[in-house]
Amino acid sequence: MARDFSFRSFVRELGSRLAAAGVVLGIFFGLARLKTADIPVVSAALETQFAFFVAAFGLVGLAAALWIGFRQYTE
Repeated sequence: MARDFSFRSFVRELGSRLAAAGVVLGIFFGLARLKTADIPVVSAALETQFAFFVAAFGLVGLAAALWIGFRQYTE
């Protein structure tokens, strides 16, 4: 298996990893914002730390599955 060690490949891979990190941080910060919002159902559902992390990692897993599906569809 040949690997591409060019600068363009490096920048593309770096951008992809930074985008993935941004999505994960966005999910965590977004859920934290929803937890502190005055929306009774959402605030109550995310009240415990366990429920917060279950929701966060569930959304991260969903985003990862969607990304894998998109990559397989486009290649």
